[in-house]
Amino acid sequence: SDAMADALIEAYGCPRPAVVHNSFPTTVRDAPDGKTLDRKRHDIPSITWFSQTIGPGRGLEALIKAYAGLERPVELHLRGTARSGFIESLLAPLEPAHRARVYQHEQVPHDELLSRRRGHDIGDCGEQSDCRSRDVTITNKAFEYMRAGLAIVASDTTGQREIAAAAPNALALFKQGDPASLAAALTPLIENPTALNAARDASVDALLDHFSWDRSKRVIQEQVTNYFENCT
Repeated sequence: SDAMADALIEAYGCPRPAVVHNSFPTTVRDAPDGKTLDRKRHDIPSITWFSQTIGPGRGLEALIKAYAGLERPVELHLRGTARSGFIESLLAPLEPAHRARVYQHEQVPHDELLSRRRGHDIGDCGEQSDCRSRDVTITNKAFEYMRAGLAIVASDTTGQREIAAAAPNALALFKQGDPASLAAALTPLIENPTALNAARDASVDALLDHFSWDRSKRVIQEQVTNYFENCT
Protein backbone atom coordinates (compact mmCIF):
# COMPACT_ATOMS: atom_id res chain seq x y z
CA SER A 1 0.00 0.00 0.00
CA ASP A 2 1.01 3.65 -0.27
CA ALA A 3 0.47 3.80 3.49
CA MET A 4 3.14 1.11 3.94
CA ALA A 5 5.52 3.07 1.73
CA ASP A 6 4.90 6.18 3.84
CA ALA A 7 5.51 4.20 7.05
CA LEU A 8 8.84 2.87 5.75
CA ILE A 9 9.99 6.37 4.83
CA GLU A 10 9.03 7.62 8.29
CA ALA A 11 10.78 4.76 10.06
CA TYR A 12 13.97 4.50 8.02
CA GLY A 13 14.34 7.72 6.03
CA CYS A 14 14.67 5.65 2.88
CA PRO A 15 13.76 6.59 -0.69
CA ARG A 16 10.08 5.97 -1.42
CA PRO A 17 9.50 2.27 -2.13
CA ALA A 18 7.55 1.32 -5.23
CA VAL A 19 4.12 -0.08 -4.33
CA VAL A 20 3.28 -3.53 -5.67
CA HIS A 21 -0.12 -4.99 -4.81
CA ASN A 22 -0.40 -8.63 -3.78
CA SER A 23 -2.86 -9.76 -6.43
CA PHE A 24 -3.11 -12.28 -9.23
CA PRO A 25 -3.23 -11.67 -13.00
CA THR A 26 -6.72 -10.95 -14.30
CA THR A 27 -6.26 -13.81 -16.77
CA VAL A 28 -6.82 -16.31 -13.95
CA ARG A 29 -10.23 -14.94 -12.92
CA ASP A 30 -12.09 -17.85 -14.45
CA ALA A 31 -12.91 -20.46 -11.81
CA PRO A 32 -11.11 -23.74 -12.54
CA ASP A 33 -14.11 -25.97 -11.91
CA GLY A 34 -17.13 -23.64 -11.88
CA LYS A 35 -18.73 -25.53 -9.00
CA THR A 36 -20.67 -23.99 -6.12
CA LEU A 37 -19.91 -26.37 -3.24
CA ASP A 38 -20.14 -24.24 -0.09
CA ARG A 39 -23.39 -22.37 -0.46
CA LYS A 40 -26.60 -24.08 0.62
CA ARG A 41 -29.27 -21.62 -0.55
CA HIS A 42 -29.40 -19.16 -3.44
CA ASP A 43 -32.52 -17.31 -2.32
CA ILE A 44 -30.65 -15.46 0.44
CA PRO A 45 -27.31 -13.59 0.33
CA SER A 46 -24.07 -15.29 1.32
CA ILE A 47 -21.15 -13.70 3.20
CA THR A 48 -17.68 -15.26 3.21
CA TRP A 49 -14.45 -14.85 5.16
CA PHE A 50 -11.24 -16.85 4.72
CA SER A 51 -7.78 -17.17 6.20
CA GLN A 52 -5.33 -19.91 7.03
CA THR A 53 -6.41 -19.76 10.67
CA ILE A 54 -9.83 -19.15 12.23
CA GLY A 55 -9.03 -17.60 15.58
CA PRO A 56 -9.19 -14.50 17.77
CA GLY A 57 -7.96 -11.06 16.78
CA ARG A 58 -9.13 -11.32 13.17
CA GLY A 59 -12.39 -9.40 13.37
CA LEU A 60 -14.57 -12.49 13.56
CA GLU A 61 -16.09 -11.56 16.89
CA ALA A 62 -17.52 -8.36 15.39
CA LEU A 63 -18.64 -10.23 12.27
CA ILE A 64 -20.62 -12.78 14.30
CA LYS A 65 -22.31 -10.09 16.39
CA ALA A 66 -23.18 -8.10 13.26
CA TYR A 67 -24.51 -11.23 11.58
CA ALA A 68 -26.73 -11.97 14.58
CA GLY A 69 -28.29 -8.52 14.32
CA LEU A 70 -29.16 -8.61 10.62
CA GLU A 71 -32.88 -8.56 9.95
CA ARG A 72 -32.77 -10.59 6.76
CA PRO A 73 -31.55 -14.21 6.80
CA VAL A 74 -28.11 -14.68 5.26
CA GLU A 75 -25.58 -17.48 5.09
CA LEU A 76 -22.14 -16.98 6.66
CA HIS A 77 -19.19 -19.10 5.54
CA LEU A 78 -15.82 -19.20 7.30
CA ARG A 79 -12.90 -20.99 5.66
CA GLY A 80 -9.68 -21.94 7.42
CA THR A 81 -8.24 -24.18 10.10
CA ALA A 82 -9.94 -23.36 13.40
CA ARG A 83 -8.04 -23.10 16.64
CA SER A 84 -9.18 -25.63 19.18
CA GLY A 85 -12.47 -24.60 20.78
CA PHE A 86 -12.63 -21.23 19.01
CA ILE A 87 -15.57 -21.93 16.70
CA GLU A 88 -17.64 -23.26 19.57
CA SER A 89 -17.03 -20.19 21.74
CA LEU A 90 -17.47 -17.82 18.79
CA LEU A 91 -20.87 -19.20 17.83
CA ALA A 92 -22.16 -19.99 21.33
CA PRO A 93 -24.16 -16.73 21.72
CA LEU A 94 -26.07 -17.26 18.46
CA GLU A 95 -29.71 -18.29 18.41
CA PRO A 96 -30.27 -21.73 16.83
CA ALA A 97 -31.73 -20.27 13.62
CA HIS A 98 -28.66 -18.08 13.12
CA ARG A 99 -26.25 -20.84 14.11
CA ALA A 100 -27.78 -23.15 11.50
CA ARG A 101 -26.74 -20.77 8.70
CA VAL A 102 -23.05 -20.50 9.73
CA TYR A 103 -20.71 -22.93 8.00
CA GLN A 104 -17.04 -23.67 8.60
CA HIS A 105 -14.97 -25.05 5.73
CA GLU A 106 -11.48 -26.47 5.84
CA GLN A 107 -8.69 -25.18 3.65
CA VAL A 108 -8.62 -26.35 0.05
CA PRO A 109 -5.84 -26.46 -2.59
CA HIS A 110 -5.04 -22.99 -3.89
CA ASP A 111 -6.38 -23.76 -7.36
CA GLU A 112 -9.84 -24.34 -5.85
CA LEU A 113 -10.02 -21.20 -3.72
CA LEU A 114 -11.27 -18.87 -6.42
CA SER A 115 -14.09 -21.22 -7.33
CA ARG A 116 -15.13 -21.56 -3.67
CA ARG A 117 -15.17 -17.77 -3.20
CA ARG A 118 -17.16 -17.10 -6.34
CA GLY A 119 -20.11 -18.97 -4.88
CA HIS A 120 -20.77 -16.11 -2.44
CA ASP A 121 -21.92 -12.48 -2.63
CA ILE A 122 -20.02 -10.47 -0.02
CA GLY A 123 -16.49 -10.78 1.35
CA ASP A 124 -15.50 -9.53 4.81
CA CYS A 125 -12.10 -7.96 5.59
CA GLY A 126 -12.19 -7.37 9.33
CA GLU A 127 -8.54 -6.50 9.91
CA GLN A 128 -7.61 -4.67 13.11
CA SER A 129 -4.98 -1.98 13.52
CA ASP A 130 -3.62 -3.08 16.90
CA CYS A 131 -0.89 -4.71 14.81
CA ARG A 132 0.95 -1.96 12.89
CA SER A 133 1.57 -4.09 9.81
CA ARG A 134 -2.13 -4.97 9.64
CA ASP A 135 -3.01 -1.30 9.80
CA VAL A 136 -0.84 0.03 6.99
CA THR A 137 -1.01 -2.90 4.57
CA ILE A 138 -3.89 -4.06 2.38
CA THR A 139 -5.03 -7.57 3.15
CA ASN A 140 -4.89 -9.92 0.20
CA LYS A 141 -8.49 -10.85 1.07
CA ALA A 142 -9.61 -7.62 -0.56
CA PHE A 143 -7.89 -8.41 -3.84
CA GLU A 144 -9.12 -11.99 -3.79
CA TYR A 145 -12.71 -10.84 -3.23
CA MET A 146 -12.30 -8.49 -6.19
CA ARG A 147 -11.00 -11.34 -8.30
CA ALA A 148 -14.05 -13.38 -7.34
CA GLY A 149 -16.41 -10.48 -8.12
CA LEU A 150 -17.72 -10.03 -4.57
CA ALA A 151 -18.95 -6.90 -2.85
CA ILE A 152 -16.60 -6.07 0.04
CA VAL A 153 -17.06 -4.82 3.58
CA ALA A 154 -13.78 -3.77 5.19
CA SER A 155 -12.65 -2.36 8.52
CA ASP A 156 -11.26 1.15 8.50
CA THR A 157 -7.56 0.39 8.77
CA THR A 158 -5.22 2.83 7.04
CA GLY A 159 -4.54 0.42 4.19
CA GLN A 160 -8.18 -0.43 3.62
CA ARG A 161 -9.19 3.23 3.63
CA GLU A 162 -6.76 3.52 0.74
CA ILE A 163 -8.58 0.96 -1.38
CA ALA A 164 -11.95 2.43 -0.38
CA ALA A 165 -10.82 5.77 -1.79
CA ALA A 166 -9.88 4.10 -5.08
CA ALA A 167 -12.95 1.85 -5.27
CA PRO A 168 -15.78 3.41 -3.23
CA ASN A 169 -18.52 1.61 -5.14
CA ALA A 170 -17.00 -1.80 -4.49
CA LEU A 171 -16.02 -1.53 -0.85
CA ALA A 172 -17.96 -0.29 2.18
CA LEU A 173 -15.89 0.66 5.22
CA PHE A 174 -16.95 0.01 8.80
CA LYS A 175 -15.41 0.94 12.13
CA GLN A 176 -13.12 -1.89 13.11
CA GLY A 177 -14.35 -4.06 15.94
CA ASP A 178 -17.79 -2.38 15.86
CA PRO A 179 -20.63 -4.84 15.11
CA ALA A 180 -23.22 -2.07 14.66
CA SER A 181 -21.03 -0.31 12.09
CA LEU A 182 -20.42 -3.59 10.25
CA ALA A 183 -24.15 -4.39 10.24
CA ALA A 184 -24.82 -0.92 8.80
CA ALA A 185 -22.33 -1.62 5.99
CA LEU A 186 -23.88 -5.02 5.25
CA THR A 187 -27.55 -4.04 5.36
CA PRO A 188 -27.78 -2.07 2.07
CA LEU A 189 -26.12 -4.97 0.27
CA ILE A 190 -28.29 -7.73 1.68
CA GLU A 191 -31.53 -5.75 1.45
CA ASN A 192 -31.11 -4.49 -2.11
CA PRO A 193 -30.14 -6.97 -4.86
CA THR A 194 -29.55 -4.11 -7.31
CA ALA A 195 -27.07 -2.45 -4.95
CA LEU A 196 -25.37 -5.79 -4.32
CA ASN A 197 -24.95 -6.52 -8.03
CA ALA A 198 -23.62 -3.01 -8.64
CA ALA A 199 -21.03 -3.44 -5.88
CA ARG A 200 -20.00 -6.81 -7.30
CA ASP A 201 -19.50 -5.30 -10.76
CA ALA A 202 -17.55 -2.40 -9.26
CA SER A 203 -15.32 -4.88 -7.44
CA VAL A 204 -14.19 -6.47 -10.69
CA ASP A 205 -13.69 -3.03 -12.25
CA ALA A 206 -11.54 -1.95 -9.28
CA LEU A 207 -9.26 -4.93 -9.77
CA LEU A 208 -8.89 -4.25 -13.48
CA ASP A 209 -8.43 -0.50 -13.11
CA HIS A 210 -6.23 -0.26 -10.01
CA PHE A 211 -5.03 -3.44 -8.35
CA SER A 212 -4.37 -6.27 -10.78
CA TRP A 213 -1.01 -7.98 -11.07
CA ASP A 214 -1.01 -6.94 -14.73
CA ARG A 215 -0.48 -3.37 -13.46
CA SER A 216 1.84 -4.19 -10.57
CA LYS A 217 4.24 -6.25 -12.66
CA ARG A 218 4.90 -3.19 -14.79
CA VAL A 219 6.01 -1.35 -11.65
CA ILE A 220 8.58 -4.09 -10.99
CA GLN A 221 9.73 -4.07 -14.60
CA GLU A 222 10.20 -0.30 -14.51
CA GLN A 223 12.16 -0.51 -11.25
CA VAL A 224 14.47 -3.19 -12.64
CA THR A 225 14.99 -1.25 -15.87
CA ASN A 226 15.77 1.96 -13.99
CA TYR A 227 18.18 0.14 -11.71
CA PHE A 228 20.26 -1.26 -14.55
CA GLU A 229 20.16 2.01 -16.47
CA ASN A 230 21.52 3.82 -13.42
CA CYS A 231 24.21 1.17 -12.96
CA THR A 232 25.54 1.84 -16.43
